Amino acid sequence: MLYKRLYIHTYSLALKSKSNNDTPWFISGLIIFLCLMFNIQSLFFFIGSFDGFEFLNEDNIYEIITIIFFSIIIFINYYSNNNYKKVYESYIKLNGVPRIWLSILTLFLYYSLSLFLLFLAAFYKNKDWIFSS
Repeated sequence: MLYKRLYIHTYSLALKSKSNNDTPWFISGLIIFLCLMFNIQSLFFFIGSFDGFEFLNEDNIYEIITIIFFSIIIFINYYSNNNYKKVYESYIKLNGVPRIWLSILTLFLYYSLSLFLLFLAAFYKNKDWIFSS
C-alpha cells in the first residue's frame, strides 16, 4: 500500500514534468526501486547486528538476491498488463489528481525517513552514537 501511494505520487510528478511526461512509468519505477534498496539495506544492517546473523555482514550476495527478488516482484506488479495505469487511474477516480506540493512532500518525507532509518541501522550495527555502551 505504501509503495503504491509512493508510485502514484511519483507518477503524477513525472506526468507534470516536461522532461519525463513521455515515460512516467520509468522514472516512477526507478524511484520505487531506490526506496526499496534503502529499506532492504536498513533491514540487513539491523538484522546483521544480532548474534547468529553475522553471515549477513560478511557477504553481499544475500542483499543482492533479496533486491533482485523484490525488484522482479515490483516489476511484475506494476508493469505486467499495464498495471501502473490501472493503479493510477483507480487512485484518480477515488481522490483526484494529487497536488504537486502533496506529492513533493510525500516523496520528501518518505526519503527522509528511509535515509534516517538507514543511518540509524548503520549506527546500531557499528554500536556508534546513541548505541555505544
